[in-house]
Amino acid sequence: MDSPHDIQMQELQQGLQGLQEQLQLLQRQKNELDHLTDSLTELQKNKNEDTVLVPFGAGIFVQAKIENSEKVILNVGANVVVEKNIADTLALVAKQSKELQTIEQSMQEELAHMSQQLQFLQMSQASE
Repeated sequence: MDSPHDIQMQELQQGLQGLQEQLQLLQRQKNELDHLTDSLTELQKNKNEDTVLVPFGAGIFVQAKIENSEKVILNVGANVVVEKNIADTLALVAKQSKELQTIEQSMQEELAHMSQQLQFLQMSQASE
């Protein structure tokens, strides 16, 4: 039969594992936003009618001509898209990135707190 300490330690370990998985997902989202920022910045350097390589997936690209290098089409949800200029889109991406950083910091603090609790339980169990 598991003691209350054992049950609490298991719950903390599961919580830590879940939080670490969430942090990994958050990091992937941040990387996507960083890549998006780089791509938008590169697009700004192109001119209308420039030919670019567009990633199609799995290392496959298609050549495309840029019709409008100043605007992008942004999916805002529920199958609704809006046209935005690149500067506004970059500002939106920066805002999202900052929000993710705030969430990440909060999660890191929670992770540290949970780790301390787990260490305390392990030490108190070892001294019994």
